[in-house]
Amino acid sequence: MLLHRTRAAERSDPDGERWPRAKRHDDATAVYLLTPPAGSGPG
Repeated sequence: MLLHRTRAAERSDPDGERWPRAKRHDDATAVYLLTPPAGSGPG
C-alpha cells in the first residue's frame, strides 16, 4: 500500500515540482520493524 501511494504521488507530480527528486520514479524501499515492548525480553 505504501509503495502504491508513493507511485501515485510521483505520477501526480511528473516534473518533480511539488516533491523534488532526481528521477521521475526513484527507487522505492520500505522497512517495517516490530519490536517487543520495553522490559518484555531478556535482560
